[in-house]
Amino acid sequence: MRTLFTIIFSAVALFASAQEYTISCTVSDSFNDKPAFLVNKVTGDTIARTNIAGGTFEFAGKLDTPSVFDVIVNKAKGVAATVIVGKNVKVKADLTVRPAKVLDKGGYNEKFAEIRTRAREASDANVANEIYFKAIRKNRKNILGAYVLNTIARQFTDYASLDAIMRDVKHAGEFPLLKKTHSGLYHREQTAPGMPFVDFDGLALDGTPAKLSDYAGKGKYLVVDFWASWCGPCKREMPKVIEANKKYAGENLIVLGVCIGDLEDRFRAAVKELGLDYQQLFVPYTNDPKTASTLYNVETIPHLMIIAPDGTILERGIQASELDSKIAGYIK
Repeated sequence: MRTLFTIIFSAVALFASAQEYTISCTVSDSFNDKPAFLVNKVTGDTIARTNIAGGTFEFAGKLDTPSVFDVIVNKAKGVAATVIVGKNVKVKADLTVRPAKVLDKGGYNEKFAEIRTRAREASDANVANEIYFKAIRKNRKNILGAYVLNTIARQFTDYASLDAIMRDVKHAGEFPLLKKTHSGLYHREQTAPGMPFVDFDGLALDGTPAKLSDYAGKGKYLVVDFWASWCGPCKREMPKVIEANKKYAGENLIVLGVCIGDLEDRFRAAVKELGLDYQQLFVPYTNDPKTASTLYNVETIPHLMIIAPDGTILERGIQASELDSKIAGYIK
C-alpha cells in the first residue's frame, strides 16, 4: 500500500508541476497559409508547427520547467520572436513590428523588454552593463536571469568572470550560446601565448593518422596555419605562407597547414590546386570537444600560430603579412 501510495503521489505531483502556457501571435496577412514553428531555444528542438490564418496563430502546451522559445514564421524569409515561458503564462506576441513586441502582463517578457530598453538608452556602455548585471543578480534564481546573461554572453573576455556568474545563475548552463562562450574562453586561455601547445588528432596528407605533437615540440619552430578549402581569405593569404615555407623551412622551422571544418576530398583537391608544398593535417568535422577548432577556440580563419621549439605557444592570430618578420625575429 505504501509503494502504491508513493507511485500515485508522485504521478499527481508530476502532473501538478506541469504548467500550462499559451502563446497567441499576430502577423501580417502576407503570411497567411504560411507555416509557423515553436522552437525550444535551449535544445533547438521544434516543439510544434501550425499554419497561419487571418494573420493569427497560437501555440499551447505544458512545461515541467521554465524555458525560452523562438516563434518562427516562415523560416528564413519570415519573422521571429523570442518568448520566455514561465509558470501559467499567457503571452501575446505582435510580430507585425520589429523587434516583435511580447506581452505577458508584467511577466518575464515585459521585464526583459524593459531591461533591454533601459540598457540601450543608457549614457554609456558601463551604465548599460550595470543595468544588465543588476538584472542578472536580481533574477539569478529564475529563467530571466539566465536569459539576460545569455544575451550579453559575448561581452565576457575572461573565463573566470563568466564561470563565476554562471555558477551563481540558475538555468545558465542550459543555454547553448553561454556554454559555447564559456568553453571558448576556457580553451582560449589554455592555448594563449606562453602556454604549452595542446595536442589534437587528424590525418596526414597520405591519409594516415597524425597529431599536432608529431610536429610541435620537436626542437624546431612550428608555424600552424588553420584554413579550409571554402575560405576565400585563407586562399588570399596562402602565397605568404608558401613563401615563408620556401624561405625558412629546414633545420629550424616547420610549416604545417591544419584544415578544419571541411570535407576530405575538397581538402586534398585544394592542396593540389593551391600548390601547398608544406606539411598538412586534415581534421575531420566532428562534435568531439577535443577537436582542433574547439581546443584552440578558432572561430575565424585564417588563423596563424607560431610554436617554439620546446612546444610553448609564442604567437596566435598573426597576419600572413607579418609572418616573414616574425619568423626572422625568432630564428635570429
